[in-house]
Amino acid sequence: MRAGSYATMDGTIGYLLVQSGLQGWRFWLFVVAMGLKFVVDDCGLHRERCDDYERIARWVLTAAVLAGAAAGLPSGVPAGAIAVMRAFLAGGIMLNVLNEEIPAARPRSFWPFALGAAVYGCLLLVV
Repeated sequence: MRAGSYATMDGTIGYLLVQSGLQGWRFWLFVVAMGLKFVVDDCGLHRERCDDYERIARWVLTAAVLAGAAAGLPSGVPAGAIAVMRAFLAGGIMLNVLNEEIPAARPRSFWPFALGAAVYGCLLLVV
């Protein structure tokens, strides 16, 4: 189930990479920010379900990004739809960060979380 929600977010990322209209350094900031999200997802899924992740989930997540990018190639999407997708993505990333950084089963690491949230929030504001 968790990989399915990640696949939805990853497809949205692929779509927004093509449709967002970002250019130059803003595009590359978005790519770096989303790349960091992929690393966090990869570590979390690998830690939870190593065999299933290695065999199936990583390929599904990769295909989701590519499918989202392919779906974004045709133009003519209303700006409101792009805004809704960005909001969905931001909410999903926040939930993912909260899930990975402040789990009840492990010792909490608030200061790295706070620093990461602040830096990531500033990065998204710049983009």
